[in-house]
Order: sequence, then structure tokens, then C-alpha cells
Amino acid sequence: MQVRPAEPDDYPGIDAVLKSAFPTASEARLVAALRAAEADTLELVAEDHGQIVATALFSPVEAEIAGSEPLYGLGLAPVAVLPGRQRQGIGQAVVEAG
Repeated sequence: MQVRPAEPDDYPGIDAVLKSAFPTASEARLVAALRAAEADTLELVAEDHGQIVATALFSPVEAEIAGSEPLYGLGLAPVAVLPGRQRQGIGQAVVEAG
């Protein structure tokens, strides 16, 4: 298994992982919207023998705390692993790589 940055050719595989890992397609739509807005700062995949088995997306976030300057960082969402590959440390590996 290899964890690496996602490439446009990976998008159909990422979409399939998201749609199989969550009960609705909301996360897949979120990822598509973030890509369209160029807010996908870091998108990673775990690939095993040519198949995308997991994904994680990091996008910019801003937090405002009363009386201070805004804080900037990266939010992590969504993280998804194919159901048959969950509980094997793959999601953890993708998140730690990020």
C-alpha cells in the first residue's frame, strides 16, 4: 500500500470510496465543491495494487476568537476508507501522512 497525493485520474476512485464509506453522497459532493473552489489544499489517497482504498482531504479554515486576530489552519474532512478495508490502520496512515 502506498499513501500519496491524489491526482485527477484518482477522482473516480476517490468518489467511489466516499460513496461506499458514508450513507449518503454528501461527502463526495463536498469534495467536488472544495476542488471546484480550489480549496483542496492537500488531498491524499491510499492505493493498494492500483485500487484507491482510502482518502483524506485537508482544506483551509479560519477561526475567529473575540478580541484577537483570525487564526488560519487546515481542516481535515472527509476521511474515508473502503468498508472492507476499515480497521486495518489505513485511515490512520493517510491522516498521519497529511
